[in-house]
Amino acid sequence: MLRLPFLVLFLSPLVTVPVTAAIILLLPDCGVDEPWWEQGHIQRAFLPGLVDLLPFAWLLSTTSRVRWAALIAGLMGTLRFVFPQVALAVYGASSGGQAGDPSCNVSSFLLPWLAASIVGLWIITSLVGGTILFRMTEAGVAPSKVAGTNMLGG
Repeated sequence: MLRLPFLVLFLSPLVTVPVTAAIILLLPDCGVDEPWWEQGHIQRAFLPGLVDLLPFAWLLSTTSRVRWAALIAGLMGTLRFVFPQVALAVYGASSGGQAGDPSCNVSSFLLPWLAASIVGLWIITSLVGGTILFRMTEAGVAPSKVAGTNMLGG
């Protein structure tokens, strides 16, 4: 059980990336010469990132170490969900819009930078989560040794 919150956080891009990419491809484009989107539309495209909040579900565990793991993984997931939303809000507020339309304020030029930042954040949170998990399992009984649990803690 101790590993599951971190496993969910580590594997969440398998769900969030393709779903977000598909939503972005389906969004109405309000740009004149290159793709631009309304800030509200593009922010909703990143809502699949709510999957990163699933580790908080393990806060209901009866084991204190699992609750600690859930809290840590959930906070890292919160960072991963909130970062793109804040980046889009800041960019949208500073862009001024496309072709005189202030609601059309998120350019396609933001997406490569945002994607690279999200990948970097995923790598950092995965490394930090792995380190914390390693130290948590080292400090106590390894999850695979606890009452018949398997490698994934199930």
